Amino acid sequence: ILNEPISWVIKSKIKTDEAFLVVDEAHNLQNAYANINTSKITINTVNNAAKEVEENYAERRECSKFLIDIKLYLEEILDEMKKENVEDKVVKINEIIKKCARNYEEFEERIEEVKALGNKIREKKIREGKAPRSSLHALGNFFAKALELTPEEGVALIANLENKDNLSLEIFDMRSRELLSEVWDKYYRVVFCSGTLGPPKAFAETIGLSSFAYGEFSFRLRKENCISLITLELSSEGEELPEEMAKKYVEAIESFV
Repeated sequence: ILNEPISWVIKSKIKTDEAFLVVDEAHNLQNAYANINTSKITINTVNNAAKEVEENYAERRECSKFLIDIKLYLEEILDEMKKENVEDKVVKINEIIKKCARNYEEFEERIEEVKALGNKIREKKIREGKAPRSSLHALGNFFAKALELTPEEGVALIANLENKDNLSLEIFDMRSRELLSEVWDKYYRVVFCSGTLGPPKAFAETIGLSSFAYGEFSFRLRKENCISLITLELSSEGEELPEEMAKKYVEAIESFV
């Protein structure tokens, strides 16, 4: 519901103005929204992108120069932060444009070129049966998003010290209150559930609720109806559960059900 492309799919399947939306673990809403637009690159990302150009598109000299200019600017920020003895610093997108291009239009064109080259590398890797990773693609997407979002109030570019030789640049979107309020109005009613919502008024303000009804419910179990179980050699690590681990889960459940 927070991701616009996915929300369009939901709206095509159900009438949201007649639907009850139930949000479980609602205390995570603010972070969940922020994570959608949060994006991050490092000096190493730029180095790897430059290497991809060198290995695959050596004739694209202007693109190589553009990436070098970005790297030099990030290294300049890194040196400033070391001198100022700070761990993070707000960076203005206009300063990056000024350092790396003649104007906004040229910067935007270079970013589109970086994205296009990155997509070609990803397509090539897919054909070769490899993971479609590309630093060019990551870098292009990051700056495209930065150009789109940072002019908005509540969105900022933050430089962070990763270590003494590396710096990250991250997009922070802090507009959760304003933008989440638009989501709730699309539904007939919304129910927020959590064991750790905190003060209801503060939570409502955080997620952009103008009015609400609050209820607190206790669920008690007798001690003799509770049991603590420690499972061994079970893990949910990874995006998919391997078949062998799935069998171990089934065997563990069968042993105490």
